[in-house]
Amino acid sequence: MLRRLRMGLLLACSCLPLWQLSAQAQDTQGTTAAEDRAQSFQAVTGGVREDVPGGPLTLGAYAVVWAALFGYVFRLTRLQRGVEANLSRLEQTVTSDRATIQPAARQGTGS
Repeated sequence: MLRRLRMGLLLACSCLPLWQLSAQAQDTQGTTAAEDRAQSFQAVTGGVREDVPGGPLTLGAYAVVWAALFGYVFRLTRLQRGVEANLSRLEQTVTSDRATIQPAARQGTGS
């Protein structure tokens, strides 16, 4: 833990001078770049139109949601069938064990 803290501190300290150099470089070039941008501004003609219709996207989203829902219900159905099979096997095991234990207990008490 202490080793990670030292590595993080070392990394932060080593990146600090790079950050300061980049800030200084932006300050010296910031005025000329801002002026260049102001001189090269071009107005937009016409509005921006969307080329993707919303109807097919909405239907696709509904299809994905319904497919996920049906998949989930199908999975739950399969799990439920597995649980029912395990339960019936357990019931058969318990009844067969009772059948073998009860006669043996009767024979032991009768002697």
